[in-house]
Amino acid sequence: MCSPVLYYKKISARINLVIYDMTGRKVKMLLNGNVTTGSYQVQWREMNENGQPVASGEYICRLTLGNDVVYTHKMLLIR
Repeated sequence: MCSPVLYYKKISARINLVIYDMTGRKVKMLLNGNVTTGSYQVQWREMNENGQPVASGEYICRLTLGNDVVYTHKMLLIR
């Protein structure tokens, strides 16, 4: 099962897309770098940075463009 994250990038800037648990710990960095302007879909395969499946629960998806947080979304993962 994959959790899709959709976004549209209008300007050129550094982009980070990170999944956090509810305590604020980073679970998985999905994107870290520069991408061109356009529409994107990123898949989170519910794995942490070590490739291990994460537990059911609430997670935060945060998209940062440059130094600005532009999108934050709470997700509920039920296995």
